[in-house]
Amino acid sequence: MRSFVIILVTLLMGFLAPSAAWGAEDSASAIGLSITESTPVVTSDSGYHIVVSVRNSTNVETPGGKLTVSTNSWYTFVSRSDIQHWAEGSTGIPTPNVLGTVDVPAISPQSSISVTLDVKADADALASITTWGPKPVLLEYSSTTSRPVRSHTFLTRSSQGLTTTATPAMDITIAVPLVSSGWKSDEDRTSTLLNSGETSEETTPYLTKTATQTMQQWARTLQSHPLLQAVADPSVIEAMSLPPQVTAVMQPSAVDITARAVLGSSAFAKAGISDASWTSSAALSQAATTLGDGTALTSYAWQGSGRWTLQALTLARRQGYSTVIASGDFDDSDSSTVHTGTYRIPTDAGDVTVLAAQKVLTKLAQGNPTDKTALAERTDAGRLARFMAQSAFYQMEQPYVSRNILVLLGTRTTPKEADSLMTAVEDASWLNLTTLNTLSSSKAYLSGTSAKEVLSSDSGMTRSRRSALVSALDTLSEGVCDVTRFRDAILADGSSSSSSSSSSSSGPSSSASPSGHESTSAATWMRSIKAAYSRLALHAVSISSDENLTSRMTASATNLSSRLLSSVSLTPSEGITVVSDTASMPVTVSNANPYPVRVRISSLTDSMEIVTSRFAYVTVPAHGEAQVTFTIRVATSAKATARLTLLDRDGKAFSESRSTIITSSLQLNDKSGLVIIILAAILGAFGLHRQLHRSKDPDE
Repeated sequence: MRSFVIILVTLLMGFLAPSAAWGAEDSASAIGLSITESTPVVTSDSGYHIVVSVRNSTNVETPGGKLTVSTNSWYTFVSRSDIQHWAEGSTGIPTPNVLGTVDVPAISPQSSISVTLDVKADADALASITTWGPKPVLLEYSSTTSRPVRSHTFLTRSSQGLTTTATPAMDITIAVPLVSSGWKSDEDRTSTLLNSGETSEETTPYLTKTATQTMQQWARTLQSHPLLQAVADPSVIEAMSLPPQVTAVMQPSAVDITARAVLGSSAFAKAGISDASWTSSAALSQAATTLGDGTALTSYAWQGSGRWTLQALTLARRQGYSTVIASGDFDDSDSSTVHTGTYRIPTDAGDVTVLAAQKVLTKLAQGNPTDKTALAERTDAGRLARFMAQSAFYQMEQPYVSRNILVLLGTRTTPKEADSLMTAVEDASWLNLTTLNTLSSSKAYLSGTSAKEVLSSDSGMTRSRRSALVSALDTLSEGVCDVTRFRDAILADGSSSSSSSSSSSSGPSSSASPSGHESTSAATWMRSIKAAYSRLALHAVSISSDENLTSRMTASATNLSSRLLSSVSLTPSEGITVVSDTASMPVTVSNANPYPVRVRISSLTDSMEIVTSRFAYVTVPAHGEAQVTFTIRVATSAKATARLTLLDRDGKAFSESRSTIITSSLQLNDKSGLVIIILAAILGAFGLHRQLHRSKDPDE
């Protein structure tokens, strides 16, 4: 009876206490409190440990103060809004049980200091907690020169060591997308592919040293926590010399399927990204190459930058993915208590199982506070304390209802953050870790038409993400056109005979000896180049939240195509001096490729008095040079610039213009010579006229 009275009084105090007295920390305050460490799960023998950083944002030193940490041993959160309001500091829950007080020394301007509080397990404030579940914790800093600064967090008491009857644990599945934004194109390998014709898969992107170290850390984390479900990009598995322990694979290169559903197959195909490159079978095959065919893996389609609309689900199903993983925005209509995150949705391509993440817990697990006013949740430790309190509250809502909730870590979650979360969950008596296979096999929360109705018709893709992808795809499409043009209108194999007939009528031509490669070899080489281009393009549309990856992979892919075109170059003659009405202008074309090319050269002058022949074809051997000669025709003494450009066999330029200066030095057939001749003729005629009509002297 006495306990009941205490609880009742405590609740009344909470409702009557003015919110201003117990409100959230003033965001404009000069003093800030941040939780660096805290005990997320309190047991009968764990005690309570918390480290708080106190920051002085002023330009003057603050005097010494005190940090008081207190809780309410008897309080029980009664609703979701109740627990959220406490996190935001907008509700008045008294905290009469003082866990401890720590002296805070003077703090220099623009500096911070960390203080630690350790509470023994048998301390009165902890021993007085007789029921398991989340409890409010108030951090209050006070000094002689500033008003009290508060921050609101939680501690969660497990049922371990308590005499109360334990309820069944709630099932929880925690999964992480094992993807990386640390991909980079190896320029040396690209050069080997372009210059030697080798078709090794070594031309695929590689993980940087930092990214590789991160994946090795993930491997250790997964080994420490076997029930952490890792869904890996098969490219990551392929790139790692020691593949991490994985549960399943996702789409190759973590391609953004939901973005593909929005932007369409044509935009992706033009950019070199075929649907065949990211099917379920392609993902499993790529992983099996590294892990071995005997490895039993399944495939899941992981959500990208858009929502799983019916269109996106149908696309995923057609690509072979019968199960997809959805983030916390899947079912916005749900306002009931938490439930199993499994949906069975019919599509035109077949049924799809959607594993939907629980919104609040996933938000916290991915490093985001539940609200901008939840100040304690701005740190990892503060978010973890809220995660454990929130999950305990969910179990207490319906303690005897069987549920399996899904929590997703993010693409930016670190192995250290995942380790802290998993360690806390493993210590939580109210949670039972399960696998993705168990979750997907669970009875669906909704199925059929009812499940279909929760789907959004709006992809939810942000304008900035869509703009970035459209720009990248447009750029990649141009590069694909360049690779195709090189194959069809520049490479000589398979096209020499069709172009040779036009060389005699279009200008002088120089042939080259065969390269020693058969056409089939050149075709294989070109397929390898296109495959390397496509692998880079796939990474450019990854679900990774790093926008630099999109721009970096797009640049790497288009660099491949531009280097392919620039491998054919011309060297014009140095300045030419012409002393007659005709002359020759030699031009050298170089080919750095392992196969011969056949191109056309355009020559055009900026003068009507000095012109050259217009076009010339030339076949250039592999890793060789060939020379072609243009005819110069001169009508007068002058100076002109001949601009030379490489054209493919369709007449389209693929190089920058190069120039040669032509100087004519004709002696008689120019205008000045003509004037002299005319004057000489006039003078001669005048002299002859005088000679014939003058009066002769009698002596003559």
